[in-house]
Amino acid sequence: MSNRTDLSSLEDQHFDVVIIGGGINGAAGAQQLEARGYRVLLAEKGDFGSGSSSRSSRLLHCGLRYLAPGGSPWEFARHPSRLKTGMNMARLAIEARHDFATTTPTRTQLSRLYFPIYKGGAYSGWQVDLAFKLLGRFNAGKIPLKYDRVRGKNIAAIPLVNALRDQDRLDSVASYDEYQISWPERVTADVALDARRLGAVVLNYVEASLVQRIAQGWEVELRDQAGSGIARVTADAVVSTAGIWIDKVLGKHRAGKSPKVLGTKGSHIAVELPPSCHGIGVATINRKNEPFYCLPWGRYHYFGPTELVYEGDLDSIRTTEADRDWLLGEANHLFPGFNLKPEDIVHTWSGVRPLTWDAALPKGNRNRVLHDLSSDGLMNVFAMTGGPVMTHRSAGAEIADAVAARLGVKGPAKAVKYSSEFPDPQDDETLAALAGRRPEPAWLTSLVDDGLVVHLSDALMRRCGLPWYRRLSDADVENVALHLGTRLGWSDEKKNQEIIAFRQELAVLQQAVP
Repeated sequence: MSNRTDLSSLEDQHFDVVIIGGGINGAAGAQQLEARGYRVLLAEKGDFGSGSSSRSSRLLHCGLRYLAPGGSPWEFARHPSRLKTGMNMARLAIEARHDFATTTPTRTQLSRLYFPIYKGGAYSGWQVDLAFKLLGRFNAGKIPLKYDRVRGKNIAAIPLVNALRDQDRLDSVASYDEYQISWPERVTADVALDARRLGAVVLNYVEASLVQRIAQGWEVELRDQAGSGIARVTADAVVSTAGIWIDKVLGKHRAGKSPKVLGTKGSHIAVELPPSCHGIGVATINRKNEPFYCLPWGRYHYFGPTELVYEGDLDSIRTTEADRDWLLGEANHLFPGFNLKPEDIVHTWSGVRPLTWDAALPKGNRNRVLHDLSSDGLMNVFAMTGGPVMTHRSAGAEIADAVAARLGVKGPAKAVKYSSEFPDPQDDETLAALAGRRPEPAWLTSLVDDGLVVHLSDALMRRCGLPWYRRLSDADVENVALHLGTRLGWSDEKKNQEIIAFRQELAVLQQAVP
């Protein structure tokens, strides 16, 4: 049975901090604050990591993209402030890469990436060398980048790279090690559940709203999205990590103010390339002079992202046919010999980056910013924008530091735990266990008893992640729903409803939708 908190038990309770938004940065903030002795409530209106956190490019990257300005490599010379932002984000990326890969190796996968340098292209070899020299300084004493530049006939011996367009114009390829976060939605759940282990009240499918300023701080309304419960709590401080929903969450309290978030949509398509390409990826620049990747993902590769200002429905983000066709066009321009078609697409996904709004930057500022909203009359209210998945740990620490500066230091400190022992989602035994075809392992007992699973999609998409790596048949889904539903106390009607809802969510992942 579900062990979700009954909201009625929270009525009139007081917290040091309420965090609105249970994506990766909100979960990290709750974890760090609770570890420092604060009483914390974390509320997420959907499931943990079900928004932008699970729809990124999944790179635990070295920060190269932050040193590649759009439009022209000389843009930094014309706008020194953008160079400063790029260097700051690159430094954070390098630190996050080392920290995450060394402390959470089971949640990473290592790939070899290649950056093609064309004669007369946007970037010359010396510029790429210079960028990696700078990254090397940030990376001193950390996991090596293993940077090299391959030239001449050696290029033809590298799978995937030897399929790049215009081989006769290829001056060289920059080569380096890169990591990917193999399971960001599981990482988000791990961090949120660790915050609960430390003592935080952690709620999924609960929408939190900032009601009003009161003598004790702020009144916050909690509304159960998976039931009918409502409660009001109070807090000394409130932090909004609601991502693309931040302006909506703060709306009535910031009427007439400039927005805090500008959302840009990133879409991806996954295809199956020749087995010789496994573990090898390409990082490049698309025909708009924006970063573009072909990245390995198990037996698949995915292409992306798009970079489009998004003004649509924040609760219905999906890959359109236009997104799909543009990605296919860029993929075939990069690798003309593959001749990829819509029917070659295994699945797609789209997310919207909660970038920092900046009137001078039409596509947003990529710098992570923790906004102190006291100047807007919202004393002790903070909001974070521009925080990518990979730097969530430093984001959590930044949130905790800001709260400590306002509320004072608490204690005693408690040790955090960064990951669980859940198995690799590619494992056939994972599916067998979920369907009840093998004795129940400890991780499945934990998922049922402590994983805060409300819907079938929570278990399959975010706690176990199977659909990202393999296609699930109708029989697979039905067998999992039958077994998990029995363990969770679902009626037959509830099981059928969950199967339908999961298939609808899966359809958004596995096909482009007009």
